[in-house]
Amino acid sequence: MRTIKNAMILTLVVCVNVFFTSCSDDDTPQDTLIGKWQILKDVASNGEVDELTECEKKAVLEFKSDNTFKDVSYEENMNNECVSYTEEGKWKEKGDNILEVTREGEIEEVKYYFVDGNLKFLGEDEEGKENGSYTLYQKI
Repeated sequence: MRTIKNAMILTLVVCVNVFFTSCSDDDTPQDTLIGKWQILKDVASNGEVDELTECEKKAVLEFKSDNTFKDVSYEENMNNECVSYTEEGKWKEKGDNILEVTREGEIEEVKYYFVDGNLKFLGEDEEGKENGSYTLYQKI
């Protein structure tokens, strides 16, 4: 009888440990942002999807675990050459799906969401109000 009781207690302890381990809150937004993201589409405030050129589709946004980021965008120059432009900066999670982004000494707050595993940044007008535009990235 004592062996059965010990086995039941051991089983209970294991189940409780599995329950608490699986319910940890390690999945913070910061953890899900980290990595490389490639642009999927850019949508204007009127809902019109901007057609990205093959050159522009190479754009990659990388969030690093040390709270730095690298934004590499591409565009065609006058000679139809695909040229890259790199910006680097720092980012900080502010809560409520808002990132504080610092680049070239300027601080900006950006609202974001995850939609079907993709990263969606919402656009704003000059007054800081959401204007319906957004840019969508997929993790690579």
